Amino acid sequence: MGVGTIVAVDYDELQPHNLPRTSLVRPEDVGRPKVQAVADGARARFGDSVRVIPLNGWVETTVGVGLAARLDIAFLCADNRAARLYGCRTFREAGKPHISGAIDGFM
Repeated sequence: MGVGTIVAVDYDELQPHNLPRTSLVRPEDVGRPKVQAVADGARARFGDSVRVIPLNGWVETTVGVGLAARLDIAFLCADNRAARLYGCRTFREAGKPHISGAIDGFM
């Protein structure tokens, strides 16, 4: 039991203001794609016990029902409303449980 594989999707690069949000990245990761920095950090911290698949892209164009259907659960941490709505709809269509959290509220 536990976490085996995590699929991480994000489109942008790590910024200094992202550093306090996770212990998986380092200051020297600033400027790298977020998902690659997180994948490398998870590998360094957890070894082979957790596999992170980094997908550098927008949720709306990278995650479809086919990918969603292969997941056990989804944690959607999108900062914009369109991505959250798309993600929630996609995971619901795939019949997968999901948790949506972000820095701003639905308005």
